[in-house]
Amino acid sequence: MAGTWKRLRDVVTVASNGDQIAEFTFDANDYLKVVMFIKKQGTGDFILYPNAITSGSNTFTARYGKDFGSLTSNTDHIGIHGNYGQLEGDCLATFYISNKSGEEKLILWEYALGASGDNAPDSFEASGKYTTKTGQITSFSANCGSGGFGAGTWIAVYGMADEIVTDEKAALTNIPTGTRYEETDTRKIYRRATNLIDGSDLKAYYKFDESSGSVINVAGDVTDNASLGSNADMTIGGTGTVSYGQTGTPSKLGNGMSFPATSSTSGTYGTCGTSLSQFNFLHGGTPKWTIAWWQKTSTAGGTNRQIFGTAVGDTKAGIVLYYYNNNLRVYMAKTHPTGNNQPISTNDSSVGNSDFTGMETDGNWHLYVVTMDFSLSSDNCKICKDDGTKHTADKHGSNTPDAITQNSVNSLGFRYRISNTAYIVPTAEYCEVSVWNRVLTDAEITQLYNSGAGFQLDTGEKIWKERGTA
Repeated sequence: MAGTWKRLRDVVTVASNGDQIAEFTFDANDYLKVVMFIKKQGTGDFILYPNAITSGSNTFTARYGKDFGSLTSNTDHIGIHGNYGQLEGDCLATFYISNKSGEEKLILWEYALGASGDNAPDSFEASGKYTTKTGQITSFSANCGSGGFGAGTWIAVYGMADEIVTDEKAALTNIPTGTRYEETDTRKIYRRATNLIDGSDLKAYYKFDESSGSVINVAGDVTDNASLGSNADMTIGGTGTVSYGQTGTPSKLGNGMSFPATSSTSGTYGTCGTSLSQFNFLHGGTPKWTIAWWQKTSTAGGTNRQIFGTAVGDTKAGIVLYYYNNNLRVYMAKTHPTGNNQPISTNDSSVGNSDFTGMETDGNWHLYVVTMDFSLSSDNCKICKDDGTKHTADKHGSNTPDAITQNSVNSLGFRYRISNTAYIVPTAEYCEVSVWNRVLTDAEITQLYNSGAGFQLDTGEKIWKERGTA
């Protein structure tokens, strides 16, 4: 019986001298290996009973081997019995048993016995079969006459371990959920979080968890991103000093930053690079985008105070998200020499639009999401707070956006109009700002909000990372 053995139960030990070992059970297995050490105490036969059969069943046939002639006797136990092997000293016995249900139980055993007289050990092999064909052997008891089991006697029962014949991966049990197994010349375990938001078309991602300096665009840390890279890093400007490491953010988010307004016309702000073309997807071609951010403030927004924007006015290409009468207004502008030229505005009453009135000043954190989709016939702009009801606005049919090649008049500004720094948003804290060249699904917005706990886009790794080195 070649193979690997596994122990089927704890070793049974004898604590004090005696002639009985009570019945003990073990897990079923098609092949058994029983190792028994008998610490000699008295004299007498050693008998091992399977499945609590103790006498009279005539179900076991023992054919003794070398040095024991060819005597066959019908008995009901396995062991050294009668005149063919009374214990003369300590004994080590090993039994190999085929133990398949519905078949006879074939047995091969080996002994090494301490001898009397010259103290040389005796050894022999024997074989037999247990003719019961019903269930498997799953218990043993033992007897050794005249108190022959001394303290220190023990029995260990083993079964044949399953052989690995399939892909080793299927046999591994220590690969956590959300990880993968990869085998090259060495074996490693990699991890990645589950329930991730698809990072495709993510252009900029600002966590605001820095401890100093600029706010870094970390969109490259999100799987399948389309990051603008360091060209979109946010530099801090204006008057006053931002406060890094703001705690008390939603429970699943990192630290945030506080941007103060030092007066009604001055304060701190950010500029997302200097390129006039990298954010053209916000206003050119058939715009499809999402801007999402977490914000906390106790101050009303006022009027003409820009949160995000690449445009100034409505005659040059770009978009603007800004406060107007403490509400949120969104519009898109295109290049034109004169006149109102907005492909969409939430203030365009001609198509039944109105500004979003849900901007909060309760001093708590709130998630705001604005989406734009010019491929739709209506409800092109949608605004929601905290994954709530979506406020919608329609595009203006006679004004189509500029071509995607038309650059914006400014790079993306945060909390101010780049050409006029007087329009500063009141003091507020921010974290987890993301800019996408696609419309997030309702399910993804729900995941971002995460019942108010928030969700970090880089919760998963930007690549699979080896466990323990991430």
